[in-house]
Amino acid sequence: FVSCWYHISGKLSMPFGLEKHFYLMVLPLIVIESAFFTYAFKSDLRTCQVILGLVGVWWCFAALWVEIKIEQVYPGFEYDNPADPEMKAYRPFCDFAPWATCSKVLMSPPGRFLRYFGIAKQLPKDGNFGLIDKGRGFIDVPNPSLGVLFFGCHLFYPALLLIPF
Repeated sequence: FVSCWYHISGKLSMPFGLEKHFYLMVLPLIVIESAFFTYAFKSDLRTCQVILGLVGVWWCFAALWVEIKIEQVYPGFEYDNPADPEMKAYRPFCDFAPWATCSKVLMSPPGRFLRYFGIAKQLPKDGNFGLIDKGRGFIDVPNPSLGVLFFGCHLFYPALLLIPF
């Protein structure tokens, strides 16, 4: 990989602003995921559904892990003005270039889809809220949580068909 690095002001840099953990963490995941996709799309429909469901659940858990770690290391993380812009204390594996930062995406307002569209609501810190606000606060979850439910339904699809409606 050293052959694709070049010097900028005496510092080694990679093309497109990629950082070294792109090659250590992201690229191997892409190769493994590509193998899963190849196997899935060459299999029967149910096997394809299960494999894509498992890959989706895995990515949702990875995103939840990133959100939890960011909140632990940087309490009250502000996606548009982080306290540590270089994120030296914790750098998510998916922040691999200046133009590819999952930490900003996951922690931004659209990262909570239900709150962003006014369905869910963040509970006030003073504890002054009614029953409906409590329900709206209960469903204020990060998008990867919704993804776990979505992909989990794909995994258990045959069992869901047995539920009478």
